[in-house]
Amino acid sequence: MQMQVLIFLYLLPSCYCWDLFQGYGIQSVGVRGKIFCNRKPTEKVAIKLYEQEILDDRWAEVGWVQPWPDGSFFIKGTFEEWSKIEPYLKVKHSCNLREGLPSSRWSKFCIYIPIKYVTTGKGPGVVEKYWEVKWDLSKTIEGQRKC
Repeated sequence: MQMQVLIFLYLLPSCYCWDLFQGYGIQSVGVRGKIFCNRKPTEKVAIKLYEQEILDDRWAEVGWVQPWPDGSFFIKGTFEEWSKIEPYLKVKHSCNLREGLPSSRWSKFCIYIPIKYVTTGKGPGVVEKYWEVKWDLSKTIEGQRKC
């Protein structure tokens, strides 16, 4: 009986960590959509894709994109992680700001990409389901938070 208890106590921590370290390997994520400012397409936006590095608690920039003149954009990234990734977008924009303001003074917000849009184990760059968005930057976007 004591041996069974010892084995149980030895294995218990691995049960709690199983979800964190399931050997996910290659994971990809993609977002496409349209960006507006007061219902007009805008390209005065910088969209960056990030993922948190768990071991050193920092964020790794994977890529960035600027929308086309019609406001449409597309960004994707591939990660090789042994735990679930937590990708998010950092959006900087000049919507409702004075014309000519340097980009360092633009408004910004961050938004996490829902986990259901992360593709696991299909190979680099393979995204099965894109997060489709349509945002008007003059309004609050559901899920946005301060960066």
